[in-house]
Amino acid sequence: TTGVGKTDLGIQLAKTLQGEIINGDSMQVYKGLDIITNKIPLNEREEIPHHLMDFLDPHKEYRVTDFTKDALRTIKEIHNRQRIPIIVGGTNYYIQSLLWRDSLIEGDSFNANDKESNIDEEILDAKPEVVYKRLQEVDPVMASKWHQNDTRRVRRSLQIYMETGKPHSQWIKEQNDPKEKASSLRFSRTCIFWLYSDLEVLDHRLNSRIDKMIKSGLFEEINYLRNSVKTGKIQTPLGNKEDFTRGIWQAIGYKEFDPYLTA
Repeated sequence: TTGVGKTDLGIQLAKTLQGEIINGDSMQVYKGLDIITNKIPLNEREEIPHHLMDFLDPHKEYRVTDFTKDALRTIKEIHNRQRIPIIVGGTNYYIQSLLWRDSLIEGDSFNANDKESNIDEEILDAKPEVVYKRLQEVDPVMASKWHQNDTRRVRRSLQIYMETGKPHSQWIKEQNDPKEKASSLRFSRTCIFWLYSDLEVLDHRLNSRIDKMIKSGLFEEINYLRNSVKTGKIQTPLGNKEDFTRGIWQAIGYKEFDPYLTA
C-alpha cells in the first residue's frame, strides 16, 4: 500500500543486515520527477546504496522483463560484495517476477510498437466499452474482476489472450497452484514482508503526504512534464498526447491534476 512505511523499513533493515536496497517501484525508475514519484531524498538514505532508481528518461517505457533482468544482475553484484539485497517497493508484478521463476506470462515482453507483432492494435485501442465487451467474450472470468473503465487492466487482460491464445484467468490459475508456487521461488532463502496499516492512520498519513508534496513543488513538476510534452522536449508513446496507462504518465498525481491544470 502507498504510504504504509516500506521505504523506512527498508532503510532500517539495510542498516541492520548490511544490506543494499533495490527499488521495486515502477515509477521511481524515472530520472528527476522526485516529488511525483515520491523518491526518498538523498539526505534520508543514511548512506545506504539504492539501485535501479532515478536512471530512466521520462519518455521511455520500462517493462517488467527489463526490471527482472536488471534486478537479477544487481542481486548478483550485491551478493558478490557479501551484502544482503533488499527489494523495496509496491509494484507487485515487479516483485513477483523477480522472486518466482516462471511468473511472467509469455506476452510480458510484448512491444506495442513492434511492427512484426500479430496483435490487433485496432481492437486494443478501441473505445473502453468495445475492449471490455471483447474481453467478456474471450475471458469472462477476468472481465468480471475489472471495471469497464479500468482501461489499463482490461486492455492488458485482452492483450494477454491475443498474444498467447490462452485466457489471462487461466494463466493466473496455473501460476497460483500451491505446489507450483512453493517450488518455484528463485532464491531459497527469501523473507517477504507485507506491511499493513490501520485505514484511519493511513488516510491521515496520505493526506499529509499530498499536502507536503504540493508545498515541495508538485505542481511545478507536473507542469514541467506537461510543457515538455507540448514543446516536443519529451515524446510520449503516443507522440505529443499523454497516455495515462503507460510509463511515467501513470504516476499518482499527474492524471488526477490534469483536468484542473488544463482548466
